[in-house]
Amino acid sequence: MKPTHVMPDLRQQAVNTVKPGTAWGYTSLLLFLYVLNWTDKAVLGLAAQPLAKEFGLTTAQIGLLGSAFYLAFAISGFFAGTLQRKFTVKWALAFLVFTWALAMVAPMLAVGGFTIVLASRILLGVGEGPSGALLISGMYSWYPTQKRGFPSTVATGMPSVAKIVLAPVLALVIAQWGWRWAFGLLAAMTILWIVLWIPIWKNGPHTAETRKAAVDSGEPLVPLRKILATRTFIAGSVAMFATYSIISTMITFLPTYFQIGVGFPQTTAGSLLGVVGVLTLVTALPIGYVTDRLIGRGVSSRILRGILPGLTLIVGGLFFAALLFLPGQVASVAIYAIGFSLINVANPLLTAGISEIAPPRQTSSVLGIFMGIMYVGALVIPTVTGYIVDAASDPVTGWGNALAALGALAAAGGVAALFFFNPRRDAHRPSSLAS
Repeated sequence: MKPTHVMPDLRQQAVNTVKPGTAWGYTSLLLFLYVLNWTDKAVLGLAAQPLAKEFGLTTAQIGLLGSAFYLAFAISGFFAGTLQRKFTVKWALAFLVFTWALAMVAPMLAVGGFTIVLASRILLGVGEGPSGALLISGMYSWYPTQKRGFPSTVATGMPSVAKIVLAPVLALVIAQWGWRWAFGLLAAMTILWIVLWIPIWKNGPHTAETRKAAVDSGEPLVPLRKILATRTFIAGSVAMFATYSIISTMITFLPTYFQIGVGFPQTTAGSLLGVVGVLTLVTALPIGYVTDRLIGRGVSSRILRGILPGLTLIVGGLFFAALLFLPGQVASVAIYAIGFSLINVANPLLTAGISEIAPPRQTSSVLGIFMGIMYVGALVIPTVTGYIVDAASDPVTGWGNALAALGALAAAGGVAALFFFNPRRDAHRPSSLAS
């Protein structure tokens, strides 16, 4: 006999009782953390040239620093579900974020050169790996499934805010006082977030209540292998592998590309991150808002969270490939910014789609595995990019070749999403499996 269907009713009650202002108030804490999350990763790219000069590093070694971070990131990301089962989101994130601060402080205090910087990036990866799924799980606890696309897009836009606000500041700090001061500033901001987070945060009803209802009603868990074997999960993993490979590579290398590949001075290269950030926000936020409204009106998530991100990846990849043939500083910045913005749009749409195929009790576990897979690209592609650049006859040619290769990768991921990503078809709900 099937158990009573209580979960949809509880979700509807949550929709009626949670005020949008309340949900966005709690979400703002996570948005602040998204800014720090991106900036802790991106500071390596901003400091890449000073680090290379001080320690005699090659482009490939800078890429290795980025890849080492993502290796630890990918491995630890698989434990997000375990952390959420053992601890609350509040305390799990507080502990993980504290390790971010330690990772920022370590290179400042030590003089071990490349080895210490490498160890600090690995520590940062260990701390940030599970954080992504916990961040999203905490945020989604305040929104029903059909309203998650827009907050996901806003969260994905936070790196753009960091590019606009913090990247120019950090670039100036590095130019005036050195890279250690930039690391110290980020450590202080990270501790400030923890001080705000612990007394304020609580989970929303779309995780806590539905999880308790499922347990009380005897709803079984869906075997993870059934979720992971769906075409949606596999295609989404391929598409996000491509998407995050590009995002992580450009986090590591974008200031270097603007300096070495295009010819801008260091402070200008840091400021140009803001240009990319503005265009990414202008592109992503309206798409996230409109897709949520359309899904609420019954438009298929196959179209809005599968076909749409597939197309943005393909077109964005073509823009990246065009950089091989269209030289010039202004053209390079404009074409790169458009291509990256389109590729970045796919990230929140695919993530929201993956959240549709898992029961609420298993969202963190499924997202943790999904993110662990996508981070594999982040640990490989930055190093590969560094080798492509170093192998070319000159840096300009090397960066053209590297970006063309990244464009091809984006297009391949777009094809996977375009033809195989269908959350509604592959959604698993425990009640449907009961006998």
